[in-house]
Amino acid sequence: MAIPYQMQLAYGWTKLTIKINVVAVLYWCPCCSCCSEIWRNRCGVGLVGLNAGYLLFGIYFMHLRMLPSEKMAMYAGTLLCRHRAP
Repeated sequence: MAIPYQMQLAYGWTKLTIKINVVAVLYWCPCCSCCSEIWRNRCGVGLVGLNAGYLLFGIYFMHLRMLPSEKMAMYAGTLLCRHRAP
């Protein structure tokens, strides 16, 4: 998620990053406390959900405004570990 974040900063669009991080904090705090009580400090389960949310929603909303034709290539490159040469 570093490259999409840097692209948002270069575009001057920080509002999306702030919204995503607020939602992530609202998700992570209860998730971490529930994971520690139920699964004895196995917060990795919550991290998988957090990173999936970053990937699915962060990329989706970013590509609604910036480079909408590149959304599927970004998903394919991220999920299948294939990247086009520059």
